[in-house]
Amino acid sequence: MMTRRLLTLFALAGFALGFGGLAYAQSTVTMTPSLTSGDGTLTIPTMTWATSPALTTGTPCTASATPTTPLWAGVKAGSGSVSNLGPFTADQRLTLACTFPGDSIVTFTWVNPTTNTNGTPLTDLASVRIKHTFNAALTANPDVAATGETHTDVAQVPPLSTRTITGITQTGTLRGAAFARNTGGVWSVASNVATKAFQGNVVVTQQVDLIVRSVPNVVTGFSAQ
Repeated sequence: MMTRRLLTLFALAGFALGFGGLAYAQSTVTMTPSLTSGDGTLTIPTMTWATSPALTTGTPCTASATPTTPLWAGVKAGSGSVSNLGPFTADQRLTLACTFPGDSIVTFTWVNPTTNTNGTPLTDLASVRIKHTFNAALTANPDVAATGETHTDVAQVPPLSTRTITGITQTGTLRGAAFARNTGGVWSVASNVATKAFQGNVVVTQQVDLIVRSVPNVVTGFSAQ
């Protein structure tokens, strides 16, 4: 019987932590007013906003202001613009909070073993099995899938060293490990455990401060003799 060898596994967070998957750790909201200050009153000729990655469905953003004003309030699309926003007669902080969907992708990468535990060349690597779960621990037996545990087999003809899994909807810490299998059906022991955190929806907030400078009242009683 061919002896077993431990292989190395790394979990890469796609954009969100890699995550991305869109992994949204780098999600941003941009607000761009054409003016941010004025004397006495302020009307902004154009206010534009955008999200990155772009939120293109529905109204994922909410506008608010301090102090509150109906001029900047309510739900907004993920990008847009308004003209002649105002007039504002006092300093104002405009806020836009946008909800980005949570990461739903994990990409596992690993290094395939090339030798057996007795030092002989491994020439019949058949597959790599990835086990992953949101449970507190993974089971160590590659043939046994506990409740909530998923097995993904990656055939090694030709050799592969990456597998992306999509459609992840749970939140918490995903744990994964890999096992090498030869053509005789003998498994290696488990690799190291790799983890990735899934936090669900992410709210990103951006703010713009508007300054309305005071203007002295008009001089009265001015005369000449």
